Amino acid sequence: NVRMPKSGGTPLAGSLRLMPVLPSRSELTGIHVLSSMSLRRLTYALCVSMLSCIMMTYSMCLNERHCPAFLPMISDTWVYPPGTYLSRLTLTVVAAGLALVYTAYYFRQIAHGSPAYIEGLILRLALSGCVSMGVVGAVCENPRVPSCDVGLFFGIHDLAAMFTFGIATLYSMRAVHMLPVSRSSLPLKLLAFCSLISKARWFVSPLWSENGAGGARAAVGDPSFGPFIMVPILEWSDCLFLVLFFAFYSAVTMRGFSVAYIQHGFVRRHALAHTHPDGAALRLTPPAETPRTPRGLSAEAGRRPSADDPQDVHASGAGLHAPGCSPVELAWLTEKRLVAVVRRMVHGTVSCTFCLSWMDGTVQPLVRWPALSDMWVSPPSNMISRYMVCLGALVCALSQVSHRYLSDGLRERSLIGCGYYANGLLHALSYTGLAGLAIVGACNLDENFVLHSVGACLFFGLHVVYFGLDALWSAHHARRSTTALAAAAWLVAASAGGGLLARATGARLSSEALGVGPWDILDMCEWACLGAFTVLLKTSTDAFDGQPTVHLALLGPAGPAPSPATWHGVTRPTATATASSSPSGLCKDPPLASPLLRGDVGDQV
Repeated sequence: NVRMPKSGGTPLAGSLRLMPVLPSRSELTGIHVLSSMSLRRLTYALCVSMLSCIMMTYSMCLNERHCPAFLPMISDTWVYPPGTYLSRLTLTVVAAGLALVYTAYYFRQIAHGSPAYIEGLILRLALSGCVSMGVVGAVCENPRVPSCDVGLFFGIHDLAAMFTFGIATLYSMRAVHMLPVSRSSLPLKLLAFCSLISKARWFVSPLWSENGAGGARAAVGDPSFGPFIMVPILEWSDCLFLVLFFAFYSAVTMRGFSVAYIQHGFVRRHALAHTHPDGAALRLTPPAETPRTPRGLSAEAGRRPSADDPQDVHASGAGLHAPGCSPVELAWLTEKRLVAVVRRMVHGTVSCTFCLSWMDGTVQPLVRWPALSDMWVSPPSNMISRYMVCLGALVCALSQVSHRYLSDGLRERSLIGCGYYANGLLHALSYTGLAGLAIVGACNLDENFVLHSVGACLFFGLHVVYFGLDALWSAHHARRSTTALAAAAWLVAASAGGGLLARATGARLSSEALGVGPWDILDMCEWACLGAFTVLLKTSTDAFDGQPTVHLALLGPAGPAPSPATWHGVTRPTATATASSSPSGLCKDPPLASPLLRGDVGDQV
């Protein structure tokens, strides 16, 4: 799929793409980075988060005297609250970040000549390991703790943990096999080998002993348990080896890769101030008569271009680079696609848990309509909700960051010049509400009623305020149909939110008095509020149709093109030219070759 601009130069909203934007002959595309984080720093952050979670839950478990001082299994520290809440949220976030890291590794291997179909299979296997890692956090198994008594589903946690560790070790072994022989690769090979040796615990683990999993695991940590004390030691060692491997591997091999929020600029070819002989711009500078620089932009970027002027670069912020110098956009999600993912996650989670809860008798909708949280108290519905709600909160937060950058272009100069800061405060309400949603996913209603209720009130209450103010602010430039739909959805959300507030404060409304039968009106308000949230999430983005789209993108270093057969097995025209260094040193090719089509972007589509 090639994402082509319209005749007016406005890019079409797209989904997940694996190719850069290729403009028409009369235009060149510049990638404008709004904010970014290098892949190495992202990997470091994920590794530190994982180790911090393990140490914090271990200290909590010791403080509450729920586990032996030396040495419990890692999963045994994730059974009792509040450690179990922290582990559910952390593992979901780390698994999502690790999936992004695996995707970057995929592009690097293709760029170095590995067959694309093999790397595609390996990537799918690695992503399945990330899903199983989220399952490890969502499912805790301990018959003595009601919230971790999974009944017939006993063993899912251990199988998911084995799959996660196994996939990570196999991936690390292949990764070091692909590296050239050098001193820097020796520590990586040693870590991968040590991780493989640590898998010996699977053959001596009491989970496979004739005593059974429950009684044997209770004895782990007892000095009289004999050689099985090595099982938790090997598990902790394996986790440490893999964390160090991914951190060191990213530091050695992933230079030039980053995760960023970007916008694309479209520039008429004749409007370029400095160009390479093959037509690729080296650096774009604004005209001398540009007005003052708005907040958030560097002096070099100049004024924010107008969407109505085809001669302008449709991008914002500092650092607009044309194709010859810009990093390569390997894959991305637009803000609309992020919103669509959130909506599908909401619909899928609610419908799936509703059917499962009705089938196992947890809820009886024909007798009394259930609240959303009532469906998430028994397995397997509580396992699904823990994973999907926490992951949905993360994806929604990413979409709201995209919305922040998308809306800054029209709002930063409003409110007497305070629009930039006011927009930031407005979106801070949404971020705080999504933190409440993460609490709802990490803590079920039957585990801690107060904490779960506080998270639900933060999510629904703050988003009623946020979407109301956001719709008012966007009314002057949005389509009338979008504004009308947003107003109707907000009225539903505000009315339903009042009912939820009444229930939270202890006031119960009799449904029989209203002639509605056995259904509880207040529980139905929660469903109405969630439905209005999904509608408002879409209308808040639709209000900015026609503006330059914001991408959450994976960027790679620019470089010469590979052979035509290395891109998903599809033969493509070879690049006519490679990026070269400018005389000023603004753009230099890193040693890594890009897997994407480069060269004169106006000649080949």
